[in-house]
Amino acid sequence: MEGSLYPDGVTVDHVALRRTERTKSAEILRNRLDWTSRGILTGGVVTVNGSGVAPFTHIDITQATGFVPNGEFIDIGSAFVDISLADETSGVVNYVCAVYTETNKYYQPHESNGNTYPIYVEGSSRVRIYTEAQYGALPLTDDNLANDAQDRILLIAKVTANGPASSLTASSIQSPTEYNNILYSTPRALLTILGVDVVSFTPDTPVGDGTLSYTYVGAGNYDFTWTTSNGVGAATNVTSDGTYDVLDGAGESIRILVATTVLPTTGTFPLTEVITVTNLYAQDIPRLTADDHLHRNMQGTGTISPENPHGQSLDDFSGESFSLLNEHQDVMHSNGIWRGSQPTCLAVTINEAAAPDTFSVQAPVGNDKYYVNGVKMDEVNSPTGIQIIPTPAQSTYMYEVYVSDEKNVSYVAKATYPVTRNMTGTWILDMSPDYPAGSAVLAVTATGPGPWTFTWDGGEGVIVYAAEPPHVVRLYAADGVHWVDVWVNTATGGAPTDDKLPTASTSDTIAVAASMTTGSDEYMRIACLPYWYNSASAAWILGYDPVSTPRQSVDARIWGNLGKAEMADGALQDLIYSPTNELGRSGVLLRRNGAHNEFNSVYIGTGFAFTINGGSYYCRGQRITASTVQSLAVGASALQLVWADMSGAYNVIDVTGTYGGDIQAAMRYVLGGTQDVSDVSDVYHYSDTTDPPERGVLLYYVETNATDITTLREFTQNVNHVDDPWSVGSRYASGSVKVGQCAYDNLFTAFEYARYATYRTMDHGPVEITVRGVTTVDSPITQPTGVHVKGFKDKKVPPTAMVQISSLGGVTEIWTLSEGNKVSDLYVVNYNTAGAGAVFAPHNYVTIDGCTSVSSGGNFMGGSQAAITSCTGVRVTNNYVQGGGFFNLFSVAINGSIDWVISGNRMYVTAASGRYGFILTNMQGLTFTSNHV
Repeated sequence: MEGSLYPDGVTVDHVALRRTERTKSAEILRNRLDWTSRGILTGGVVTVNGSGVAPFTHIDITQATGFVPNGEFIDIGSAFVDISLADETSGVVNYVCAVYTETNKYYQPHESNGNTYPIYVEGSSRVRIYTEAQYGALPLTDDNLANDAQDRILLIAKVTANGPASSLTASSIQSPTEYNNILYSTPRALLTILGVDVVSFTPDTPVGDGTLSYTYVGAGNYDFTWTTSNGVGAATNVTSDGTYDVLDGAGESIRILVATTVLPTTGTFPLTEVITVTNLYAQDIPRLTADDHLHRNMQGTGTISPENPHGQSLDDFSGESFSLLNEHQDVMHSNGIWRGSQPTCLAVTINEAAAPDTFSVQAPVGNDKYYVNGVKMDEVNSPTGIQIIPTPAQSTYMYEVYVSDEKNVSYVAKATYPVTRNMTGTWILDMSPDYPAGSAVLAVTATGPGPWTFTWDGGEGVIVYAAEPPHVVRLYAADGVHWVDVWVNTATGGAPTDDKLPTASTSDTIAVAASMTTGSDEYMRIACLPYWYNSASAAWILGYDPVSTPRQSVDARIWGNLGKAEMADGALQDLIYSPTNELGRSGVLLRRNGAHNEFNSVYIGTGFAFTINGGSYYCRGQRITASTVQSLAVGASALQLVWADMSGAYNVIDVTGTYGGDIQAAMRYVLGGTQDVSDVSDVYHYSDTTDPPERGVLLYYVETNATDITTLREFTQNVNHVDDPWSVGSRYASGSVKVGQCAYDNLFTAFEYARYATYRTMDHGPVEITVRGVTTVDSPITQPTGVHVKGFKDKKVPPTAMVQISSLGGVTEIWTLSEGNKVSDLYVVNYNTAGAGAVFAPHNYVTIDGCTSVSSGGNFMGGSQAAITSCTGVRVTNNYVQGGGFFNLFSVAINGSIDWVISGNRMYVTAASGRYGFILTNMQGLTFTSNHV
């Protein structure tokens, strides 16, 4: 067996240690390939998702484990709900797949270079839905784990679509048999056909003797056929070393590993060899699992024989075994639903036909089970038609629902409003688990019908606007840990009632009861239910949303029955090293692999297709890597954004078509809102418009015409060693100008992120953008209100911070300022010639101070735009202009420009240049001092 040697006195480096690790893992995989068949081991049940409104065209997938074709073990640790098919066209076969991949873990610092490196790799998985054609187009194998390949895919089910307007049925889903046969061969390394090893068989290959035939066709060309009791299959042609599947007459296959350099090339062909297929386990039981290993080692006090393989005796069947089992359950299991249970196990539903409303708990069915207080249970006592008893005072409540270790359903009024509530139009839906008993103040600041600012227990406020539909907001207490989810009804039509939000500032003191799970394992929380008395209809209303139907519960079920108290030290250490929160901000990591490599785009100049390099980025605190170049195509005549998602895939958003050209709305879809979003259903978080999750990072801004891409602008937010989150400088600068690590490549991108930072909030800055590197303005830009731009005062030539203005024919002013803007200490190079584009177009109360402008003839400031023909309070001070005019064409209205200060400016031109300094007309209250030409 291969291995590593460590002679005494010889240095052991990372190469030798890595080889040791590889040889061990290779032998483990070889044993798996030799002795097991691949497929589902446990779970992996695919069912039709019946939630919402018909037609039901989506599916649910339970947790699963199994072996993929290359021998790797795959574990899908959580269920997937409401998954759409790859193609819903009637008759199209969709493959439900789990793909094995790996994740780097445990980052440790290098002893000298300052970088950190992963020291541990962990197997992980992702779920994919492919059509049959897409699956067939995947490569058989791919060493790049970021790509999907057939030898790393566990096929969970085949789903035949019935069309987008027709629901799926149970017959639409075909699942493989759980617990595949374990087949092995004799011999494994063939004796007659040298150079061939048997790797595995498909699970339904007939046991007994089969015949593998080999024919030498010619140089580098070899044919194999496989014959079983199913008959002989088509020949498989081999042209190079590798793994091949050879079919029999019924489509079952033998997988062989071929070394072409060893194959016989002389003699009489075909050569044949008999291979005996043996089923290690003929019955369906778990294999190569902890259950199997435990089962094999269970021996009693009796005599082992073929009739009594475990050597059990009557003495072994005693009460002591049951007491040990109870002890095991109590010590080794925390409260939770067994992960192999159906997705509906212990789900709570609302019955609105009853008066008052009642609720039901979905009892376990089939193999469903759950643990409470160490007791494993598979049923619930009296799970249907449960009514809140006794009827409480006519007010508003939030109930928590539990199941006990005696299989009973219990509930408690966790949150209680006053009988006469001021916080009308609000309902508490959920609270952080085991919220401490006591009281807290739910308050709102409001003037008229919105906006409203809600707070909880002195915590930070959340703003809700009247234009938003009713939805959920999460409010944190002052400690920043405990929270409540509150449904707010923003509908304002009709007379004020108990279901309308207040029109003035007010508050309620909410009584908070102790949870039944506080200090006890005898109960497990499974749902939360708002419950209120609607005085208008004289009816008790259960569930959310409270003012419409159908209503539902807030799911609080716990999946899995292992908690921190039961975890091994190694597992807890894994949590400690988890990089979930290692970085606060999301964004890309630029200049990690060369100045221009990460996410660099290539466009040939025509059409709509282009490519983007891979790179690494942070999102939701996780470091994600897109490891390959990806090709994209955008649409015609539209503004679009390119973004990378949590799986490393690149996507395109049609800003024009989907968001009506609102760039900030599209950015919000990708970057998410600023408030926390709880991990619950899409129904609970009704709309991404007001409560979006963080989906990924932005990469490019794209504009197209009818035939080509007209603008392909970098639109990233860099977080790699960026100290100033509002710094601007292109990573593509070259020559003698130093490239720094800046957050944004260009001012256009920085301005759009500044607009996004204040999008749909009451906060409008100020944001101070600093130009730290060289950046180019290649199209007209408008500096947003509340945003200031500054550079550096330095004597370097060329300077370290520079704004280059491209030659833009027909544009009178390139950089339009908004009211109250400030621009200072910039070094500007204007490539526009005389009579072409000026740099700045001013606005009311702007300040331009300490800037240097070197021009090919274009002016420093212009005033031809209609919106700026009347400016007040402008300050232009201490600027230096060379090569172009200073002011031009201020054709303003009579007394239109008021209270200007133009002071301390210098202008340098040659006598023959024909430039002018200041053309000012119709000014009122002008201060003009210490200016020099």
